[in-house]
Amino acid sequence: GIRSTAPVDDAGGRAPARSSRAPMTSGNDSNEGGDGDDHDDEDNSRSAGAASKSEMDEARSNNSDKDDEVFDDDDTISDDKGSSGDALPFRIIVLTQRRHWSLRRLLRSVDGADYSSAGPGGVRLEIRVDHALSADHNRTVEIARRFDFRHGTKEVIELNSTAGLQYAWFEAWTPSSDRERAVILEDDMELSPLWFAWMRRAWDEYGGRSDLGGMSLCRQRLRASDGAHRMFQSDAPFLYRIPGSFGFSPHARHWRRFVEWVRGLDDLRSVNLDVEGTVTTEWHRSQPDSWEQFWIWWCFRKNRKRKLYTLYVHSRTGALIGHWAEPGVHASEPARINDNPLNMTEAVLERFPKELEHYGWDFELEDTTR
Repeated sequence: GIRSTAPVDDAGGRAPARSSRAPMTSGNDSNEGGDGDDHDDEDNSRSAGAASKSEMDEARSNNSDKDDEVFDDDDTISDDKGSSGDALPFRIIVLTQRRHWSLRRLLRSVDGADYSSAGPGGVRLEIRVDHALSADHNRTVEIARRFDFRHGTKEVIELNSTAGLQYAWFEAWTPSSDRERAVILEDDMELSPLWFAWMRRAWDEYGGRSDLGGMSLCRQRLRASDGAHRMFQSDAPFLYRIPGSFGFSPHARHWRRFVEWVRGLDDLRSVNLDVEGTVTTEWHRSQPDSWEQFWIWWCFRKNRKRKLYTLYVHSRTGALIGHWAEPGVHASEPARINDNPLNMTEAVLERFPKELEHYGWDFELEDTTR
């Protein structure tokens, strides 16, 4: 269940089961094993013991059947001609639980951004607070409630039972239109003041592409074929197969179908999400409580025409978002930011070419003409 300080429209009404998270890294040199997550790690025992091959095969078959019910191969964006949807608010969705110091820093950066390009729909801030029993949690709720967002409307959604970060992602957003836009932020992020201007323009330019699953604000370092980290340099936005969970903005059309599918699964732990050529498959087998592998499988499912990439822009001097990797379930080192948030625009942030390069699991250029 949830309770809210404002009327809840699409925040979701059911209290999800508990879950912990072991996320794949999304570009943090200081923490290659994953980022620190704020959510309670009460149910690690749920993931103990791998399912047998026959069980996994059966789960995959059931999973495929449920996928077929909500997915069609028509890549037409039904009501989207590339526009961000001027009449709809751009949603900034914050996921938090008890790291009030992180939340305060993130909200300060949210409020410090430039929203002059928001359009008549404006900007809507949603702070989703997972349940916990601690003084830190109570302080987090207090900060969320008292925060004055100067650029638009604000809603605080407090869960009445512990969800965990995996379910927090799956329940974060239920788009009602292909033209809705949102970005999902975990609380140990810090935004560049330039983030919104770039993302809004990127959605205007590329929102109608059939190969776009979403976009991310981070500089993605992960080479998905082997888990190595490399700083890929490009003088223009590009498409890469791996999502970036630091400031991820999924395409409403695909995210709506994705969450409909994943919320209908009977047992998330037993679903076979193997994607050939990815190290993230191995990571998920050992810790099947992240959200990203579900999205990767959805976007690049074998024997499907569907290939949905994530859009990135890589400045040479900083990023549109920084990740602090705060101490938590999956990080124990003192927090330090992985990228400095940009304060001044650069040529790469103003460049939106019609043709985009596609990169595969190995971070090598793909030939999309075949």
